[in-house]
Amino acid sequence: MATGIKEVIGVLDDTLNGLRRTLTNKGADYSGSEDTFKNFRLSESILGIPVKKSITVRLLDKVARIGKLLDTDAKVTTESIEDTLDDLIGYAILLKTAYRHGTSSVVVSEESCASDTSGHSGDPTISVLYKDGGKTKHHHTYADDPYREIGHD
Repeated sequence: MATGIKEVIGVLDDTLNGLRRTLTNKGADYSGSEDTFKNFRLSESILGIPVKKSITVRLLDKVARIGKLLDTDAKVTTESIEDTLDDLIGYAILLKTAYRHGTSSVVVSEESCASDTSGHSGDPTISVLYKDGGKTKHHHTYADDPYREIGHD
């Protein structure tokens, strides 16, 4: 039996509805609602990999996993090939968003943070300056733990 456009549109609708939830939930987990590319920007600030290339690397990871899953059964049984396809589509949407709306440029410096009030004053930090909606924002984290935020303005 041939697959018709009705079945394709059904898969499209199911996929998009699921991806809306997934992108919203994962976006909140990874970077909050204010800055969709925050976790990708962290890769840029630490490793020097631009946001769009960082997303592309994740796309390639998903393509490689799909290729492997077409040949063998998944060892991680909680992530099916359909889950990986959804991840691929999600990253493609993020990359399209980055191209359509741009990503901010990042300037990174390592310094001691005199304004830190958490008791870690003087520890090396990573400072990130980036443009967001025309405003320059400053964000810094501890160099030894970039996910532990000191603050931003």
